[in-house]
Amino acid sequence: MNEFSQQNQRFLRDVDERLKRLREICVIETVDEGRARLAAERPMTHEPFDKAVERRLRELRALMELTTSVHAARTPAAKP
Repeated sequence: MNEFSQQNQRFLRDVDERLKRLREICVIETVDEGRARLAAERPMTHEPFDKAVERRLRELRALMELTTSVHAARTPAAKP
């Protein structure tokens, strides 16, 4: 068996394994069933608008601070 045939066999085994895994986890459902499932899984919070905005702004500021510190750590210090 040449190298191409071996690679092809490995590829086919990999595809078979992936398809087997997909068959194990796949849930066949109609569009309406999918919508109902997603709606049930969606977190339902009854947070007032102003509180939600404050929380999201805090999260955004924290993310900006993290991004700034990560970029600062990756940027070499300027030489005098």
